[in-house]
Amino acid sequence: MVVEEPAEPVVEPAVEEAPAPEDDFQLEPEAVVTPELLSQLVTDNPEFGKLLEADSRLKGQLYKTAREAAELKPYREIFPDLDSARTAQDHSSTWIDVRETFLGSTTRQGTLASLSKIAELSYEHDAEGNVVMQNGKPVIGEDFFGFVDNVVGLDLEHRVHDVSARLSANNYRTEEERARDLRVKDALDVLREESAATSPALEAQPEALRRKAEELEQRERALNMRQHGEKVEERRSFEQGLQTEAQTRIQDGIGKIIANVEKQGGVVSPYLKNILPKAIGAKLIRKIQANPALQDQMLSLQRLPIGDASRQRRLAAIDRAVQQYLPEVAREELREAGVQIANASAAKRAKVDAQIDSTKKTEPKGSVGPAGSGSATMSSSAAFDHAQAEWQRANPGRPFDKLAREQILPRVLQLMTSR
Repeated sequence: MVVEEPAEPVVEPAVEEAPAPEDDFQLEPEAVVTPELLSQLVTDNPEFGKLLEADSRLKGQLYKTAREAAELKPYREIFPDLDSARTAQDHSSTWIDVRETFLGSTTRQGTLASLSKIAELSYEHDAEGNVVMQNGKPVIGEDFFGFVDNVVGLDLEHRVHDVSARLSANNYRTEEERARDLRVKDALDVLREESAATSPALEAQPEALRRKAEELEQRERALNMRQHGEKVEERRSFEQGLQTEAQTRIQDGIGKIIANVEKQGGVVSPYLKNILPKAIGAKLIRKIQANPALQDQMLSLQRLPIGDASRQRRLAAIDRAVQQYLPEVAREELREAGVQIANASAAKRAKVDAQIDSTKKTEPKGSVGPAGSGSATMSSSAAFDHAQAEWQRANPGRPFDKLAREQILPRVLQLMTSR
């Protein structure tokens, strides 16, 4: 479908550039147009069928669009948008790459390759998601070095435990075996002391120097803890602000849906107005959290540095997820609450009448349009004329050729099937 663009550089406020799904919320969602449904439309609308038979390329393109829409529906239930699918694909490829590399870790070179892959996972990124470079090399995060230090520490602890157990058991065949284990334990103790906070070299210093060194060390630890605490508090405040903004947007969307239902004649009692937003919001959050692809994308964005750029990217991802799931969740909760559109047929008729009205204003003189007969759908010719007028307004000066006719087919079909 060709999205209509304004002829002037600035026509609408920026906040209206991406219409939300609740702006035209319907309790009964429109069915996905499958090839089978399209064939039924052709049978029910002879004029539409003649229009397609007159141009085989046009017919093929329309059936292709319907087939692709039906095929993509299951994928859309998993991935709300292309970015989510790409993120899931990238992370899956990364995991497979790390796993395949790790299988060769039984050799020295294989272990180095695995460590290199793990280091890549800890590369620092800027607010745009790009790897931070320093002196031509990626900046490796502190989490990688902490990981390596802990692996070494755990290995030393395991070795010391094994040697100590053998010495305690004292089941040696020769005195040389026991002496060897004593030397191994002494060496391991030295390595553990070297990695500890206080080294033997410091203990060998004069008392005055040792006290000064310990004081400096305490100050450094206190500074590091304070800086760490400030970073944690900054991150906590940032996450809390994001959560509040996301909840506000969700509640605003739910409020618009309820207001839209009331405009269509639905009766929503004050009691339901109080409990429905909470029920819809809670179910929406559970629905989003149950989607592994979305969670993967959110975790990736959460690792970005704190700032306006990362905040906007995360809010945009949240908005896309909400736009995908909110209408469906709202319909389920509204139906369970017994909310119905009392004048559903009148609302549908008003919507079609508005479409017919718009078609009359835009269609060329002499064209055949709907005569306001009150039918539930637009005729094929009226829908085609309407879509053509929209395309020409969006593409001033461009010829309305066969390619343009193909581009408006989804819009024609939408106008014909709107109920």
